[in-house]
Amino acid sequence: MRFLPLTLPTAAANLALDEALLLRAEAEEGGEVLRFWEQPSLAVVLGAGCRLADDVDEAACRADGVPILRRSSGGGTVLLGAGCLLYTLVLDGERAPELAGIRSSYAYILAKVAAALPEVNGDEGGSRRRRVGRRGRSPRFVLRCDLLTARAVVVVQNHDPAAV
Repeated sequence: MRFLPLTLPTAAANLALDEALLLRAEAEEGGEVLRFWEQPSLAVVLGAGCRLADDVDEAACRADGVPILRRSSGGGTVLLGAGCLLYTLVLDGERAPELAGIRSSYAYILAKVAAALPEVNGDEGGSRRRRVGRRGRSPRFVLRCDLLTARAVVVVQNHDPAAV
């Protein structure tokens, strides 16, 4: 697996890179990748099946200069910004039998994330941080042929939501 700690200048460019990594792997040119990146400014990202009108206050985003983007993977709409460490994981579906389905993929990947980030599972930081931390580790998936892409957000700072 190739490790790629790379953040591009915009959320749109980072989402495009994630898609390119998956397409390269599908073409058997890129292989498995684990990429970490950060989004220093606010951005709203909808999952492939999310409805813009249901999830986003477009007028408020436009007024605040917050871009609204869509990713190719499923999952819910997320607000990205400072304090979020994001990862994209492109895996060969033959790596483990658990990667063959959505639920088993969640369990497989979340077990690895939980083991790697024990401080997120601890009791420090209050209930809001724990709740956001657990939710933040939920990957968003794209299953294509024998490849799996998982994207997730891990909250690494305890930001005051009122400041957003």
